[in-house]
Amino acid sequence: MVKKVFCIDITYDYENIIDQVSVNPALTFVNDTGLPISDQEYNPADKDKLYFLPGVSVPRVKLKDLSTQHKIKTIRDIEKATHVFASTQTTGKITDTTWRYIVKTSFIERLVEVIKDEGELDDYYVDKLDVALAANTQEYFLMDYQTANLIRNHRNESTGTLSKMDITDEDIRENGLMSSSYVNLIDEDNEEMMQQIADNNIIIYHEKEILKHVNGEDATIINNEVYEQLSSMFESSDEDNVVLAMEILANSNYLASLLYIEMLFKEYAHKMEGSRTKNHVNFKSLLSFLRKNKNYLSTDVDNIITSLKNWDCLTVQSLNILMDKWHDEIIRHGSTNLIKVKTITFDEEILKTVNSNVVYNVVDDYITENEIVEPVELHGGLNELVDGDKEDEIPTEEPSIEEEELELETTSPVTSEEETKNNDDATGNFDWF
Repeated sequence: MVKKVFCIDITYDYENIIDQVSVNPALTFVNDTGLPISDQEYNPADKDKLYFLPGVSVPRVKLKDLSTQHKIKTIRDIEKATHVFASTQTTGKITDTTWRYIVKTSFIERLVEVIKDEGELDDYYVDKLDVALAANTQEYFLMDYQTANLIRNHRNESTGTLSKMDITDEDIRENGLMSSSYVNLIDEDNEEMMQQIADNNIIIYHEKEILKHVNGEDATIINNEVYEQLSSMFESSDEDNVVLAMEILANSNYLASLLYIEMLFKEYAHKMEGSRTKNHVNFKSLLSFLRKNKNYLSTDVDNIITSLKNWDCLTVQSLNILMDKWHDEIIRHGSTNLIKVKTITFDEEILKTVNSNVVYNVVDDYITENEIVEPVELHGGLNELVDGDKEDEIPTEEPSIEEEELELETTSPVTSEEETKNNDDATGNFDWF
């Protein structure tokens, strides 16, 4: 889960001699994507002790039902926990992200040999280098920009420590000194905790596993019917209806209702912001789960899609519901970060004038991972393939860059008004998917 790495930084004096070395151990994740979170299911059991890592948005007040039914409690000592939970935000909460050069250990060994032969560096620093080389189990050291840049710029000097290493351009490329990488270093405050997790092989559960049980098994699931009812309540001029609608939201099954919860925020954020209920502990728990600021509850379609994706609730059905609801708005504003206009056509009057269905392709069709592209079968006027020998096959030419460029395409002429009528469904003149 975690591994120890060493960060090495050096400084030069005015004679180009390495005069100081800083070597510091650090923890990072074995997997570059960050903290590994299990997909195992969590089923509450009597007297479970739950530990929440930083970044978990499970409202503690919402665990009262679990506490009542199973005497479950949350604790602050990870060693006493029966279950540990994390979120997709946890890695960012417990690490410092930085750019570092990933330099091969063999290069550092060469550098240390030259330093020892030179005999100018204080033994205190030499000992630190020896200890780091002996303790390092990785094939690399981490180096900051200043040190890597110093090596690149001073390697060809006539005098100095680095001049004795005969560092070539190939050395720079092969040893990781050409470009830096983005790394997550676990911050010092969380190193001990993460080492405990690794040493004890503690399973990290996703917070959504506990959220399934928030508000109890009988919590309301907001579907389309409930969504319409809540919309009517928000549109009411009676403040009591708005308060009741917000209470239903706050006590719903968060994950099963996420799409419609976010849709209600998009439409009625202004009503929620103006209600005193936004300060109620249950509603604040919902905002914590959604990672929303109570002073700015507005959202948009892109943010809704991101929320669904973050909670593994994004489906084709949910995308279609969003398009059915806000396709007119999307057409007016065009492409966004997550929504792309796929094709463009023209008003029926224009199509009649040119007597053709004109379609401009903006985005190519997406090919799914499971979709098999059938090979092109050659016919007519070509040499017959003899006994299936591959050497007689006619090679298929790769399309040129020009052929891959977007083209304005026209199809067969319009033969009737019926063929050119725009669809009156949710897609308008834009084909989104």
